[in-house]
Amino acid sequence: MLAIAINRFVSIAIVCYYSKMRSKRRRRTPLSVLDDGHFSVKVYIRIDDGLSWRVVWGFRGKRRAERRVYTEEEATAISDSIWQAYMLGDVDGLEGKPPQTIKQLLERFLARPNLRPSTIRGYKQTLTSFISFLGPNRLLKNISSQDVRRYTASLGPTLSGASKATYLRYVKALFSYAVKREWLKVNPAANVSIRVAKKPVQYLPFNLWEDFLAACQPAHRIRCRFILNTGLRSGELLHARWDWIEEAPDGLVLNVSEDEEQDWFPKWGSSRQIPLSNGAVQALEAAKLRWPGGMYIFCDKPLTAWNSHRETRRACSAIGIKPIKTHALRASFATHLHSLGVDVLTISRLLGHSGVDVLVRHYAGFSNTAARASIQLLNV
Repeated sequence: MLAIAINRFVSIAIVCYYSKMRSKRRRRTPLSVLDDGHFSVKVYIRIDDGLSWRVVWGFRGKRRAERRVYTEEEATAISDSIWQAYMLGDVDGLEGKPPQTIKQLLERFLARPNLRPSTIRGYKQTLTSFISFLGPNRLLKNISSQDVRRYTASLGPTLSGASKATYLRYVKALFSYAVKREWLKVNPAANVSIRVAKKPVQYLPFNLWEDFLAACQPAHRIRCRFILNTGLRSGELLHARWDWIEEAPDGLVLNVSEDEEQDWFPKWGSSRQIPLSNGAVQALEAAKLRWPGGMYIFCDKPLTAWNSHRETRRACSAIGIKPIKTHALRASFATHLHSLGVDVLTISRLLGHSGVDVLVRHYAGFSNTAARASIQLLNV
């Protein structure tokens, strides 16, 4: 009798234990947590297919890594090891502890993937002068907008207003990156500005689109046609994959999204969906013939750039117009939509801008055709 009672007691205890564990798992309550607001290491228990522990770690808002072990001691040891590696800035596949000084921020900023050597040189030359002005060991949290204003005021008279504005733009980009990664709450350069004479928006008038495309080399023609019909950035174009294309009730759409395999992400806030026009679909069909069988739409292997500016200048010269940059094709897309009466908010969202002010300042050109049509309204 005593043996039966003991067995029954043990069975009840086991059932209660596993019920408690299942309840914990349903609530997904970690057994241990190491977290500083940017990076965390958590240990969970699993009982679905035998008792085991999961160690999950990663940066907030990013894809996390995971490892499964079968003893609590091993899970605790792994958790502590990963946290120590993070504190030392040495976690495999992750970027380490958030930077504390302006020099450390610059190192992270320049170490981003997919930056061209010329881009790195430009950033480094400009931002090194800013860091020298502040001092390399200046803490990020202590930098204010007044520091940025003092820096812009210190720029010599030999620099033009446009050059000073470029310096400030790079400083803003540096701090925007820190805000994006949640290392800073506010961009100290956000409200600092330098007045420069505004240049006309560079764009290709719609009536010249086909002449321009006909003058392009075959591969360049396919890419430019797609940019003209979608407003895609060059970087987005080169990372565009066939799985970005989806069927929609009114046709095809392009989903601009992250490429975790290549560690590529759209410009901050630029993930979006773009309905595809007939011209864009035509470019897709040509791309399928030009680069068959691959995962990328507009190249047969991962690229960070192509000879776009040179090819665009040659096409412009061939049809006898003033050379433009390939990036101006985005402005051509925006200007044409605006001339058709599309509102600026819709155009801004199609381009992936953070606000309509960017569109108004840099992308929407003044269409003479639209201007003449507007004046004709007075003749009614």
